[in-house]
Amino acid sequence: MYGAYASTGYGSAGANYGYYHGGPMTASMPSRPPMRMLPGMDPATGVVWPGGKRPPGPMVKAGNLARDITIPALKQALSKWGVDGIKEVLLADSRFGQVALFLFKEAEQAQLMMMAQGVEVEGRPLMLEFLPAVAAKPEKKAREVSRSTDLIKVSGLPKKMDKNELVTHLRSHGVLGISQVALQPEHVAIIRFNEEKDVPKAISKAHNTVFKEKKLTLEPLMSHWDALFPNDADERGGTFQDGSWWEGYDPWQPSSARGFGSYGPRRSGPY
Repeated sequence: MYGAYASTGYGSAGANYGYYHGGPMTASMPSRPPMRMLPGMDPATGVVWPGGKRPPGPMVKAGNLARDITIPALKQALSKWGVDGIKEVLLADSRFGQVALFLFKEAEQAQLMMMAQGVEVEGRPLMLEFLPAVAAKPEKKAREVSRSTDLIKVSGLPKKMDKNELVTHLRSHGVLGISQVALQPEHVAIIRFNEEKDVPKAISKAHNTVFKEKKLTLEPLMSHWDALFPNDADERGGTFQDGSWWEGYDPWQPSSARGFGSYGPRRSGPY
């Protein structure tokens, strides 16, 4: 690919590749021009990206360009040295003056262009730098995007039940860490856990289980206990403990028929 190097006075292809790795080279490379600070400059590469955004994919940055160099002149000069696979060439400003950005589809093609380190274009030896493609950020799964919670909403509850029965059912399926339980209208219960890590465990163990001939649906509830029950002091404290529930209590009965201002009793006490 680069066997013609010997006729240029730059030595063999191996010599030029050796320069890229810090080895000797027959032609001396020019010193860098003074560094400049430019608005919109990428601090990592020193380039002011055309359009304000770094192009995707691997590329090679070429510096020490001749004044008023054109893209066709660059392409023509490099094609003589077997450089191919160039997708696009852009001229951009940088901290060391004008540079050319050679965009490639494949990183291997961009790395092969580094063999042309020091090739003269319009009397100026190119100073090349390989810029790998920026790794794309992995997409987060929906569960990872969701913020954590210590609440679970249980839907599909039977009409006749009490809190103790629900807790016993959940515990029989290995659900641990229950802190508080609040029965709600529409055959729903809100369960609070001691730790957020208990929520996914509970869902994996008890979702779609059958409780009194009803299939339960468990899902995380993105809220806070105090926000759901701001005036219900008794719903906010204590760890769930086995205890008696009011016999004959029907949580789905309208609150006005029970003398409560809202669904559910005003006290749930230590369970």
